[in-house]
Amino acid sequence: MTEWTTRRRRETVTGSDDTLSHRTPSARVIARMMTVERDKLSKTVARTIAIIDGAVPYLTTARDLIDRFHDLIRGRDRTDLEKWLADAKSSLGASFAKRIVQDQAAVTAALT
Repeated sequence: MTEWTTRRRRETVTGSDDTLSHRTPSARVIARMMTVERDKLSKTVARTIAIIDGAVPYLTTARDLIDRFHDLIRGRDRTDLEKWLADAKSSLGASFAKRIVQDQAAVTAALT
């Protein structure tokens, strides 16, 4: 990851846009870029995320669902849980939503 980050940083400085020299980041790196400190992204990472958003919209939907779930937990807002579950059932978060439905009473109690 350090090598990839260094190369991306140099490209930002030099303005190089040769896509043949780029390696695709791993799934773990992409997940981190899409979820952690999104308000503090470098130009290169922001550009990479924009490309991913355009090319793989279901990842963007999953990221937004994760954000909404975090907001539910942090805000202890059980009123939006049903809507979140309905939205998550047809996404990459379907298996997670299924597990929450299986123990919905406990999740609702935790949010209360």
